[in-house]
Amino acid sequence: QMKTKVATDVYTPRSKVYSIPDDLVLDRAGVIQIYAKGYSRVPVYHNAPGSDERTNQSCIMGFLITRQLMLIDWDHEREVSTLPLVRPDCVSPRSNLVDLLKLLRGGGSLMAFVCARPDLANRALKLEKPIPVEAGFMGIITLEDIFESILQNRIYDEGDTKERDRAVATLTKWAAEKLQKFARKSVARRRSSFSGTPGLSGGLSSLASTPTKQSAGVLVSERMPLLSK
Repeated sequence: QMKTKVATDVYTPRSKVYSIPDDLVLDRAGVIQIYAKGYSRVPVYHNAPGSDERTNQSCIMGFLITRQLMLIDWDHEREVSTLPLVRPDCVSPRSNLVDLLKLLRGGGSLMAFVCARPDLANRALKLEKPIPVEAGFMGIITLEDIFESILQNRIYDEGDTKERDRAVATLTKWAAEKLQKFARKSVARRRSSFSGTPGLSGGLSSLASTPTKQSAGVLVSERMPLLSK
């Protein structure tokens, strides 16, 4: 069965993928919006001026590991584009689950992008560019999707249960504010610890909190550091 099933049998199509634009401002509302969805990884698309939203949503740049938001001070109102993204492999919709399982278990990412032309998509991502429309971004597939297919049962429902929606509505605002306080205390402790060491205090504080408009670093593995230097 694993050899006969392909990516499109278990993937999440683009129409059901929650994604965010690269120019989304990570202020209080923006951070809470992302946390409220409850996903650990969120695809990010390039919001090109003059293009319609549907077209832009096919121009995926990578995905954001949402735990990075724990280190963000939302008062700085930095954009998503200033954070490092994971740029995973792009796969064919006809890839069988055996090959996909090997790819996701052996690689640095637990998610892959399903594209009609994975060659074009992979080439663009390697150049740190958005997936072009011609590559035909179709959706995403995760290691969890494959395991659920093997077990014939959902491992965890990330978004469509009433119980979870009620819990998110109750806890999201509280959790986001707690994380914000934690981030600010962490920065303050770093500044205090290294204030007497020349050249270190400024670097650490800027690493955790200072917004930048420069191109973000790229995470090639989900096991690498969360913030670019």
